[in-house]
Amino acid sequence: MLPSTKSLLGSAQQLYNALLFTVFPYKTFTGSTFVYEDDGFTNDYMNSNGYANTSVTYTPISPQHLQLVVKPTQGKQFVAARGYEFTFVGIAPPTAVKINGVTVPYIPTPTNEQQGWYYDGSSLSVSVWSRTTYPTSSTVTLDLYLTSGQDINTPLVGFTKCVRRLQQAKALLDQQWGTGVYDEDYYDLLSASEAGSRISADPQNNMWPEYT
Repeated sequence: MLPSTKSLLGSAQQLYNALLFTVFPYKTFTGSTFVYEDDGFTNDYMNSNGYANTSVTYTPISPQHLQLVVKPTQGKQFVAARGYEFTFVGIAPPTAVKINGVTVPYIPTPTNEQQGWYYDGSSLSVSVWSRTTYPTSSTVTLDLYLTSGQDINTPLVGFTKCVRRLQQAKALLDQQWGTGVYDEDYYDLLSASEAGSRISADPQNNMWPEYT
């Protein structure tokens, strides 16, 4: 599990209003990380009340239920409340996503304003945007639910690499247009290279026909 931010430029003295976490689920493996913060310009970090730690844990409650918990910030409260973005890589589309027990809606196109979850078919990843800010003094719990047979025990090996290779081959053939090569000559390759886009457009209905 990896924590990150949008940009590292000038990050030493930056207060983060949002945190991003990327999770790579694999069977029954758990994970944890923490985010360390200080003011970035004084020596206050040498004192126990001059810095903050925010711990995050990931636990597969079951093959169909993944849970990520952001625990209350310990130490100095640099930010009173913040939003979060969570990405789970290499899993099937979820049937439901909840933050603190409240259902997060599916959104077909990610936006900066709308809270929801989005599925990227090319990388087989789920991204959850929390546009609501939560107090850093409280716990934030994300629950992600999968369908039996499409859970974290279902191998999704090789699909993303295959799509990238197909897209590279398509790009090379596209460069030959006008030299006797046309898109109808490689229709099957063209269709296969767009599998990720079709899954993104309708993950619940297009995922398994495309993948299999």
